[in-house]
Amino acid sequence: MMKNNNSRKLKILLVIYGDIHFGGVSVLLNNLLKNMDKERFDFTLYAFGNIVDEPVLKAYKDNGVDVIVGRKERYDKWLIALDLLSIILRKRIDIVHCNTGGLQLTSTTVAVAKICGVKKIIAHSHAKKNTPTPYNDYELRCRDRIKRLANVKLTCSKEAAEHMFGNESALLISNGIDINKFSFNPAIRAKMRDELHLHNELVIGTVGRLEVIKNQTFIIDIAKQLNNKKDVFVLIVGSGSQKENLISYSKSVGLDAKVVLVEANSNVECYLNAMDIFVMPSKAEGLGIAAIEAQAMDLPVWCSTSVPQQATVTDKIHFLSLDESAEVWAEDILQNISKSNLDDRMSRALDVAEKGYDIVSSAKLLHDIYLE
Repeated sequence: MMKNNNSRKLKILLVIYGDIHFGGVSVLLNNLLKNMDKERFDFTLYAFGNIVDEPVLKAYKDNGVDVIVGRKERYDKWLIALDLLSIILRKRIDIVHCNTGGLQLTSTTVAVAKICGVKKIIAHSHAKKNTPTPYNDYELRCRDRIKRLANVKLTCSKEAAEHMFGNESALLISNGIDINKFSFNPAIRAKMRDELHLHNELVIGTVGRLEVIKNQTFIIDIAKQLNNKKDVFVLIVGSGSQKENLISYSKSVGLDAKVVLVEANSNVECYLNAMDIFVMPSKAEGLGIAAIEAQAMDLPVWCSTSVPQQATVTDKIHFLSLDESAEVWAEDILQNISKSNLDDRMSRALDVAEKGYDIVSSAKLLHDIYLE
């Protein structure tokens, strides 16, 4: 690929539409930036949301990123457009890299970038359509604008590409993970289970935002079914609007003593070590990076069919439809875990790297795209 020999740093505007928090695109970008050449690039982040987790904001700043936060409560595409216009012109931005799955907000971003004369406009799809309804006329117009104005099209999965770009091709950049961090450690497993006062319980867990789309109540339903045959413990790591609902739901089904919610944090791998089974029953996922992290830890994983097959790294991942009952999910789990020793785990870092989910490789690919 062509390299930029100009000594001036390339000024890159990263755009995300969502909160600055643990998980999702926010953390992915931070991990990518850690592996970027700071001598080549000058990054600004525009986040249309709220600062939910201060450590994530600090990580951006430690990576040398100038963070500008737009207030979510004043949502209006024209105000967003004015924010973007001001930033691009004031900072003399060379590259706009929009990271979202939202068609309207991506189309607004690429349109403003084009008006400002930005030469490289990157639309990066991180999500797929989360409803079965057909695209309406407005959504189709937004998608057409994105396809016309973005001269670099990136995606995290085939499904995410189809959502934003239709039949047009897009370059796949895998949502990489730190394969050294997400490596099974029996000592950490023993320590975490001791801290959680766990002994022989079957620990069924998940990691993700506590939102309706993540469908964590279904995990509690599965646990209720499993609890008829196993001593079950549910470990949910994440923050979000559904926290109180999950607490009350676990009480309503008589599992409140067996369900623990842990706030989103930077030590997710410690909790994955403590788990025996990982479940991701999401109603929609662009890729499902948490499922990849779980597989790196050699956990058996159960995902809904809304999670792309592309998330498959090991032979321990299973896909079931959300049309199936919690009882069916529980029975499938029981049938499969009876065939293996849940304590017999090892690092699957090489499997993750071979599938292209090493963050270093992902960062190198993006680095070259910026410079070409």
